[in-house]
Amino acid sequence: MPYKTGGWGEQAKARYEKRYNRKIGECKMGRPFKKDGVPITNREAVKRYNERNPGKKAKALRKKRAANRDFFNEYARFQYKKNIEKVKMQKAKRWQIYRLAVITKMGGECVRCGFSDYRALQIDHINGGGVREIREKGQYHSSKEILKGNTDKYQLLCANCNWIKRYENKEVGGN
Repeated sequence: MPYKTGGWGEQAKARYEKRYNRKIGECKMGRPFKKDGVPITNREAVKRYNERNPGKKAKALRKKRAANRDFFNEYARFQYKKNIEKVKMQKAKRWQIYRLAVITKMGGECVRCGFSDYRALQIDHINGGGVREIREKGQYHSSKEILKGNTDKYQLLCANCNWIKRYENKEVGGN
């Protein structure tokens, strides 16, 4: 550590190097605390350590969570209830961005009539079976497939064209 005078002095440097068996500015492993001659912060040092040891931090966290699962679950529920309005707003915003990305990937307009207002555009399964797919694979499966580039089973229709298609193909109950 530098003295209050701001300088090290040769004798102090020698004592430090002899006592700790390393040069000033080096950590215990002999790696410098500096990057391009500028001392790095603790946050940067931790980041560098985590980059060199991938998975070690995650493994330790998984172990800690497994040992204290009830506490972590209770804490997560508490935080969710405390911030429920904020969480709902963030989720809605994420979903809107995600939905716009999917609509853009599919061309941004109805394939039947050319309507382009994103608020009324819907993803349609060309051969039907959308409800079955949602039940089996989850609500966001088709959107994920589209973003991956697998658009051959899906088309973009406006709400009116989608309902007309469902009626014509007898996909709606009561026909």
